Amino acid sequence: MSDLTEKQKEFVDDLAMQQVNSMNNDDVFIHAVEQKVNEMETHVKEYFHQRLHFHRQNKNNSSTK
Repeated sequence: MSDLTEKQKEFVDDLAMQQVNSMNNDDVFIHAVEQKVNEMETHVKEYFHQRLHFHRQNKNNSSTK
């Protein structure tokens, strides 16, 4: 995603990581993140979903060790 600034990438990555860390704990927060993501431009949404997948994989890998 070269068309995103570093600041945008950091923001989106942080959102994705927060969602992964809040799974099954905070439905209100998850809903707020999902609303924010739905308002993003398509290329930003795609980057969010890439980072969300990355953080979910890392969380799953670290919990199986």
